[in-house]
Amino acid sequence: HIALGIDVTFGSEGSLDKKFDKLKEKIKKADFPKIKYFQSGDFRGEKKDIPEIILGVSRELVGELAALYAQNDGPSKKKLAVHPIQNLLAEQVLVQLEYFAKFAKNAGHEQFAQKVARTRALLLPALIAKGNKGSSEYGNDPVHQSIIAHVS
Repeated sequence: HIALGIDVTFGSEGSLDKKFDKLKEKIKKADFPKIKYFQSGDFRGEKKDIPEIILGVSRELVGELAALYAQNDGPSKKKLAVHPIQNLLAEQVLVQLEYFAKFAKNAGHEQFAQKVARTRALLLPALIAKGNKGSSEYGNDPVHQSIIAHVS
């Protein structure tokens, strides 16, 4: 089973600073997230040491996506299915998992670092396929750029 904690935001630079600082502090203290009541197939119990990331885009882009979703028609659904936001989100996931694996290793948490790296390796093929949606006209999105800058 793959588990990934995701904080979704369209916040400002200051709020992203706080979010990334909080994630780093958790890793330093070995305060890794868990799901207390996890159930999948025959497994039921606690799922420990779950990697966390932050995904985000600007309010304007969220508004554009919401407008497409609200139209609820065939052409809008097709636009959403191939929307370039998938490029941005795939990049954010992969870059952050790589960064946090290195960060955990440098903080002395080798086992957690390996788990984060394995999560990235498992997600990589699907995210590459999903993220290949044409032009990245949204690559200049300020929230996306800020997230990438935090982990570069």
